[in-house]
Amino acid sequence: METILIGCLVGGAYYFSITLYKYASNSSRFTHLQILLLYIFIIFPPLQYVAISIFYTYNYLKNTTNKNRKKLSDNKIKINTLQDSQNKLNELRNSNIISDIEYLEKKARIENQIDKHIIENSVEYKNLESLYKNGILSECEFKQKIDLLQSLEKKNRNSESDIICNFNIIEGYHEGLALAIDENLNYGFVDDSRNTIIPFQYNLAQNFSNELAVVMVGNKYGYINKENVMQIDAIYDLAEPFSNNIAKVNINGEEYIIDKNGEKI
Repeated sequence: METILIGCLVGGAYYFSITLYKYASNSSRFTHLQILLLYIFIIFPPLQYVAISIFYTYNYLKNTTNKNRKKLSDNKIKINTLQDSQNKLNELRNSNIISDIEYLEKKARIENQIDKHIIENSVEYKNLESLYKNGILSECEFKQKIDLLQSLEKKNRNSESDIICNFNIIEGYHEGLALAIDENLNYGFVDDSRNTIIPFQYNLAQNFSNELAVVMVGNKYGYINKENVMQIDAIYDLAEPFSNNIAKVNINGEEYIIDKNGEKI
């Protein structure tokens, strides 16, 4: 009886060993050399079990590393391409082919693309995206945090900035005004003649949309018009720009839509 039991165990081990070999030989996850070694190790199944575990883990780690390297390489190529576009833009400006206003608008567009690319590959973005996908952050909160990341990226950008009268134009022109930031990291708005229209007094701001702009006062958000009048009081924890004369806001965890008078819809 003992002999029969041992025979069954040995037979089962060899059968399982052959099955593992067939799996490996039909899989693209193993190299030819690894498959050959697994075939040889059929004569000693325990060694084969250990070997296939080691090969699988090694190949997985190697493939993951290669993917990460390729992603980093693609990111670098993308950023280099955008920076090359910026250099060409500088040449056109120096040759007076494009005006200063055109230069600022297009430079802002390129820098926004660079910032967007850097942000979407940052740890902070991936953490926020995970929280959003898991329902921890609402869509409004997620967008607001991404806006904050973009703002921080602009402040920390090491590339050349257009510093005009001690401020940087960072967003290009929207509805006749450009969002800008001064040397004290306060936000304001300037016109196409680089005159300050709305003083640099806000902690955070977004471009004008539907004649109103989101601004942060203290730790709350509100909306100003182009005369720098607080059209909608800064009472919101989160606020999005107006689109089609409505905007999404959040106060005390409640998310809803308002019109341009601040009335809840």
